[in-house]
Amino acid sequence: MRRIKLLVWAMIVAVLAVTVGGAVAQGTAASVRFVHVIPGVAGLDVYVNGNLSAANLGYGQATTYIGAPAGDLTVRVTLSGVSSTLWEQVVAAAPESAQTLIASSADPLAFDVYEDSLDPSGLTTTRFSIVHAVNSGPNVDIVAEGQTIATALPYRGFLNTIDAPANTYTFTVVPEGGSVDAPVIPAAAFGLAGRTSYMLVLYGPTTAPTAMLLKSAVNVGGE
Repeated sequence: MRRIKLLVWAMIVAVLAVTVGGAVAQGTAASVRFVHVIPGVAGLDVYVNGNLSAANLGYGQATTYIGAPAGDLTVRVTLSGVSSTLWEQVVAAAPESAQTLIASSADPLAFDVYEDSLDPSGLTTTRFSIVHAVNSGPNVDIVAEGQTIATALPYRGFLNTIDAPANTYTFTVVPEGGSVDAPVIPAAAFGLAGRTSYMLVLYGPTTAPTAMLLKSAVNVGGE
């Protein structure tokens, strides 16, 4: 009987060791997501450290976060189903970081890297950021609920993390110094939930820019 009990305890200890080890490994990993908004370019395959991480990522599409080891990540991109490389780049990924990689230009072909914040937030607090990814687009002002929250945001510009009460917000993109009566992207309302991180990506050709909203739950922590 004593031997059986010892074997059971040994099995429990082994399971706990595996579980704790897995948690530690997961905690030190990084998270990346990919966005394809290069006008006129077909679907992309994205490889991270030689592994296919996103298959046939279409124009105007984004992946969810993909787990990756912390450190320098080798990101290689091809046209979907094609072996020849369109471009390759190294992306530094810190432990427990979250990054959004946006490809918006064919000259040069590359992902622009934006740091996301998934730190814990309050139950009724939403978090958002905005990226200007309209290649060759003018500098823009961002108006939310009648208030200008960003001025002269350039192409590849990043309005970093803003925490605000969870609510529905109307965003309008106007030319720098312009009026909401002549917008670059007309007013659009978005419901922003609590404990959620959003990124509004402005993209498309200059003749018809638009926007997409990415979202992810933030990490859960103490209030």
